[in-house]
Amino acid sequence: MLGRILLTGLVALAAAAPAQAATAIDGRGTLVVDGTPMFALALLKPPPLGSATPWGTDGLGEVTGAGINLLGAGPLGVPWTEDELTQAQAWDAAAATLGVHTWVHLRELARATAGSPEEAMLDHVVTTLRGDPALALWKGVDEPWWSGYSPELLQPPFDRLKALDPARPQLILEAARGTPADLAPYAAMAEVHGVDSYPVRFRSPRPNLHWVGTWVRRLRAVTPSRAVWATLAACFSGSKDPAGSAAIVRPTAPQLRFMAYDAILNGARGLVLFGNHNTWCLAPGETGWSWSYWTSTLRPLVRELGPAGRLYPALAAPGSGVGVRTSDGRTPVVSRVSGRNLWVIAARHGGGTRRVTFRGLPKGLRGGWVYREGRTVRARGGALTDTFRQWDVHVYRFLLPAR
Repeated sequence: MLGRILLTGLVALAAAAPAQAATAIDGRGTLVVDGTPMFALALLKPPPLGSATPWGTDGLGEVTGAGINLLGAGPLGVPWTEDELTQAQAWDAAAATLGVHTWVHLRELARATAGSPEEAMLDHVVTTLRGDPALALWKGVDEPWWSGYSPELLQPPFDRLKALDPARPQLILEAARGTPADLAPYAAMAEVHGVDSYPVRFRSPRPNLHWVGTWVRRLRAVTPSRAVWATLAACFSGSKDPAGSAAIVRPTAPQLRFMAYDAILNGARGLVLFGNHNTWCLAPGETGWSWSYWTSTLRPLVRELGPAGRLYPALAAPGSGVGVRTSDGRTPVVSRVSGRNLWVIAARHGGGTRRVTFRGLPKGLRGGWVYREGRTVRARGGALTDTFRQWDVHVYRFLLPAR
């Protein structure tokens, strides 16, 4: 009864809310919501509506307060029904209350055929939710090429979606499978084109974490909008022991941090954190969501990358850098400018340890700070040299002269 009262109250809030969000993809592939560029930090699934943390605070307030700005909504693993539609409205209302946004997973509706019950439900879902101010974008079919859904099958329902809600983008997440020629046609029905790349799995004792950046770069090459996101797995089917034991393997905090920055270095405009709800990865005593993994691994990364962190304005401003170059092809680098801050982001996927030099910094710069490391660095003549082990990430901040 309490859950039904909560849903009713949230839906009532949605009905009284202001007009729908204005959502767009800018020329650099960045999601812009109500005029504000966003580096997406999405959860799929978030903590359940109305749930609490183990320390007694609101679950959604905890994750959004740390920096999650996009909540996955709509059914996952089950078809659309009227109850699922009511739940989606409740998620939109909760997100609006927290000042964040949602994506709504269309599932089978994104492959509806003409005249089918799924097409009628697509119309019903979109017309019901399109006025919600928290709704930022729609999510189409999961991993369509790998699942065997052709572009020809998906184009008519996409066209119908755009006719019903022309202002909102659609997101499609591909599996890390297929050739560029296989995946390129799906970009025509996905303003945001993403990839699920999960190198940390039970049967990979030495995972190639750079697989994430490799696949982001491949998707970027076939996505004209330049809007590419990466999904990082907090827990998925490959986390389990195939032999059936209770043992699991999940990314450590350093592994997850490297994969996140590797995606960014290769052009990702957002990250999706998937699977913290999967039951086989819950610690003893946990139900619904893995708060232990959130506090140990997900939350530190979200705080580092999210809107409350110093780096976030730079993540939402791709293309603003100064052309920094690296002496090592296995230590890629990007730079971004935000206000008077020049950020230089580098991560090494090559083996061993190497001294890496970065050139192209403004020659007047001298000292800088290494984000989240508690140390400083020196630049001379527009160059900076630092030590990198494999899978190291260093993020440097320099203060530019006042204009």
